Amino acid sequence: QRGHTFDATRDTIRAVRTAEPWLADADQELDDLSLGLILDAYATEYAYPASPAMQAVAADLRSHRGAGERRALARSALMLGYRFDATHLERSAVRAGADGRPACLLVATAHHMDEVVQQRLVDHVAAGGALVALGPVPQFDLSGEPCRVFAEALGLSPGQVLADGPCTELGELALGR
Repeated sequence: QRGHTFDATRDTIRAVRTAEPWLADADQELDDLSLGLILDAYATEYAYPASPAMQAVAADLRSHRGAGERRALARSALMLGYRFDATHLERSAVRAGADGRPACLLVATAHHMDEVVQQRLVDHVAAGGALVALGPVPQFDLSGEPCRVFAEALGLSPGQVLADGPCTELGELALGR
């Protein structure tokens, strides 16, 4: 014997089957884009209070962590309609994109970055992957010791960091004028 919801359920299933060719399946579909996740940047609440050096490292990591200043990296990608995952840069390399090269990596950088993560970014670029870095060029490891693996491998030098204030047109600065 059929219940009182049988007819409504049958009609719903027929409607879904009619639209089946246009409905998304359960497979995750990603563009060749990944957001770099550096969990060390979130471990800042237990910095030793009597150490000015550790307080400086923690403050630097807090101001540049995640998706960058005001979440600009993730917001920009989402607003442009990109579908992306996240890569835990302390543990793994970026996945391969559709063309076999590593996916484009978006990463927020800070003055302080673990040497392993700096080397992973260098390896990513060396393997043919694109890198969009937002923030200062890393100059130190997480203990405050000089560490320029990223900067030296890519031929970068630190410059002025522009954030939240009046400045010249950023397009001109990016072109080096």
